[in-house]
Amino acid sequence: CFKEDTINQIPSANFRTPVLADDLYLNGPLAAEIWMTTSALDASLSVRVSDYDPATNKAVAITNGLLTASHRAVDDTKSRFVNGLRIQPWHPFTQAAVLPVKPNEPMLLPVEIFSTSALIPKGHQLQISIASSNLPQGLPPVATLVKGAVGVISVLNDAQHPSRIILPVVPRSGLNI
Repeated sequence: CFKEDTINQIPSANFRTPVLADDLYLNGPLAAEIWMTTSALDASLSVRVSDYDPATNKAVAITNGLLTASHRAVDDTKSRFVNGLRIQPWHPFTQAAVLPVKPNEPMLLPVEIFSTSALIPKGHQLQISIASSNLPQGLPPVATLVKGAVGVISVLNDAQHPSRIILPVVPRSGLNI
């Protein structure tokens, strides 16, 4: 997937910026706040960040994050914030922190995305892909697979459920080029 990751993104919900008029430089931690529903008792969510080249119709993965819905609890005392934005949610991943997943009820998943340093060149697009898995990198635990095997995931993005991604964009003026 370091050369091309387009086939893995076919079953994903893909969102792209307009074609970039200038280079876009990302450097640091990323986070996604995705509102979703599922018809199942649990679900996994993968958020992938890619460099998409519209001239070749190919995407190259830059970084990604994974989260199981029942493990969406966040300890903000251990999370990292910049200018009021949570850029690294800290999830306890303990049995005591497990939250219920109620079928078809909206829930916010704060997904930590692995830090990166990447240049997306002018003429390309930044692509965000949201899916229920990220094989072969991440496979949910068996309990999650069983609870979410027959569910449908819907990503929400409206006034009441504003999904977003937080990107560490370095302005061109800050680059030594």
